[in-house]
Amino acid sequence: MLADGARAQEIRGRVTDAEGRAVEPATVAVFRGDRQLAADVTDTAGRFRLSAPDGPYTLRVRHVAYRPLDTLISVRGRSGDELSLVMAEASVGLGEVTVQAERIVREADRFVVHVGDAPAMAGRDGAELLRTAPGVWVTDDGVSVNGAAGARVYVDDRELRLSGRALTAYLRTLRAADVARVEVLPQADASYGADVRGGVVRIVLRRRRERGMDANVSVETDFGRQYGGVRPSASVRVHAGRWTWHASAAGDHLYKGIGQLSAQRFYVNDAAGSFASQSVTDGRRRNVTGRVGAIFDANPRTSIGAEAELSRGRETEPSEVETVISQHGRLQSISGHYDREETDRLAAAAVNVTHRTDTIGSRLKLVADYTDRSLGGETDERSTAGWMNRDFTASRYRVLAIDASALRVLRSGMRLSAGAKYTRNRMRDSVRREGPASDPGFLTDYTEQIAAGYASVALELGRLSLTAGLRAEWTHTAGREGMRRAYADLFENATATYAFDPMRLFMLVAQYARNVERPNFRYLNPRRVRSSDFAYIEGNPALRPTYIRRLSLTAVWHYRYTLTVGGNLHRDLVREEAHTDASAPEVRIVRPENHDRENHWFVALSAPLRPVRGWELNANLVGVRQDLRATSSDPWATHWLGFARLTLGVTLPRDAYAELTYNASSRLHSANTGVEPRHTFDVVLKKQFADHRLTVTLGVSNLFDRGVTYFSHTDRFNERTSISGGSAGRRLTVGLHYVLRSGKSVKSRTVERASSDDTRRMDRVKNEK
Repeated sequence: MLADGARAQEIRGRVTDAEGRAVEPATVAVFRGDRQLAADVTDTAGRFRLSAPDGPYTLRVRHVAYRPLDTLISVRGRSGDELSLVMAEASVGLGEVTVQAERIVREADRFVVHVGDAPAMAGRDGAELLRTAPGVWVTDDGVSVNGAAGARVYVDDRELRLSGRALTAYLRTLRAADVARVEVLPQADASYGADVRGGVVRIVLRRRRERGMDANVSVETDFGRQYGGVRPSASVRVHAGRWTWHASAAGDHLYKGIGQLSAQRFYVNDAAGSFASQSVTDGRRRNVTGRVGAIFDANPRTSIGAEAELSRGRETEPSEVETVISQHGRLQSISGHYDREETDRLAAAAVNVTHRTDTIGSRLKLVADYTDRSLGGETDERSTAGWMNRDFTASRYRVLAIDASALRVLRSGMRLSAGAKYTRNRMRDSVRREGPASDPGFLTDYTEQIAAGYASVALELGRLSLTAGLRAEWTHTAGREGMRRAYADLFENATATYAFDPMRLFMLVAQYARNVERPNFRYLNPRRVRSSDFAYIEGNPALRPTYIRRLSLTAVWHYRYTLTVGGNLHRDLVREEAHTDASAPEVRIVRPENHDRENHWFVALSAPLRPVRGWELNANLVGVRQDLRATSSDPWATHWLGFARLTLGVTLPRDAYAELTYNASSRLHSANTGVEPRHTFDVVLKKQFADHRLTVTLGVSNLFDRGVTYFSHTDRFNERTSISGGSAGRRLTVGLHYVLRSGKSVKSRTVERASSDDTRRMDRVKNEK
């Protein structure tokens, strides 16, 4: 932050330890008295860069593993010179941390995980990397932050328009060696879409600034008594002149996924009889993804980026179901065979132009991206009850987004930003059935257009930082059978941060935002999917958008210890409810419905601890009070929820590393369905060879082979369903990861590329039992 009219000088330097190793991420700040004028964080090479007017100042450097460093400098005539700063290791406590270990710090509105070259990061994929971030949970259902599901994931400012298993599979194609840092925003600002429900996770890739090449080759295999898969991947980044090129390819081949499902019903009327069902599924999956892109630096201030992506996948899921029903003294046994096949093809392209209008952060940006995704499926259903059906499905989703924005940074430290965005979503879904004449199939066709304008302001008032933004959105949806909706809305957000000391070692952060979540296209699809003779899943085209008010207060100590209390207040939240079919009372149907109110009051603790030399314990704990009512006339129901992830990493001699992770969740509730408590342990051992270029990994996931149990309640019966084996069971993992680098040293840098923050409503309902 510079005084108006002062002549700016650039201050550059490098921070190392006594042995010449880079210190990162260290906070470097320029002070005049107690007033902070500028600040930066060192990169993986230990370098920093900031601007200040002429004059004498105090340069302060802070890092959790080193003693504080303060030095007097004079900026006059120094522009272009590089300072060399050496930090001494702390004698106790934090000084026992190796410089290369990853660092987790909390900034005003986000967590930042600096990846670095720590042994803990060696060989990790993107999904494993996100699990190290505070408050982030990654499952086959998607990504959540502080217990709020539906987080958006960006890679270099390009949104991954995927969810569920498709998103997890994509993240596994990324390698930690390609990542500079991970940023976790529990609350999105006005520049993101108003429908960002569960926060934002930004993965910033490394970029070479000197001529040279980075390449990574990996292969992992999972195997177990009922599970087997192979995941190869490779990536390369090359910088030459003004060009930076990148390409990657990855595969996911599941050749064995045998899972068992057991369902039992307990009738409200004990005389109604008994019901038990057993099924065995052997899922197979093949998926290949490729990406290629380039960034051209037209001049020091203007860059043009483009990226293209292609992926193809095929998944089969044959299952055999045996159901035994006893009613009124009559025993009936029914066998069913369900053979499902689904194909998935995605093509995406993105382009952006970024022009930096000054040297202190102002810029203009134009981004456009297009995604075309097609899914096809065939389902064969046969039962000894006497029926046989075949479904042929075809879906196509096309999303076009164009975003223009401007950011103006004033010398006083004030930041003004504004932008406009247009998004067009098109969904077409058809089902053709060969079976009973009374069930002919259907066709749905939706087009949604969203026009948005947004503006925000940020300013520094001494130790108080304020940010406020407003986003206006106009939405128009049209579809078959006369469906037409049009509405406009305003979405506000604000953040206030107060630092109790000049180096911001202790801060309080207050945040508020209003968001909307539009129903997923798959939820709007009325298609009914059969998972057995007595269980269906179907959509609901009458769903309304969900409106959410989010508020929180976070205490931050030493950049990395955080305690957050807050609430997410929902109106018309979409939940999956279980019903019985009026014409067939033994049939259970799961259908999404709007709930009148649902409030989540939470407390979240993030604490990276270092009890002894070479040991690091990252603790993420979340507790939630869930208050809900289905309709305005219903009484409030309250549930207490808890989530925990504890990761203990131990650095061993001879470039070896061990990690133990404990994941826990309490009983989870969603309308009249839910998930029983689950506790799992994962163990990983790593050894590096060939001057840290080769990493060998051996791990066990779900060490004690804990399955998953679901429950649902209807007026007629309660049902419990347990799933074991397959992806829910114990798995062994063996991995090899090789890194090749050539050329000069690598410097991390945020790359502004394609950005998109709109709906990710492309995934179908998976066939869940």
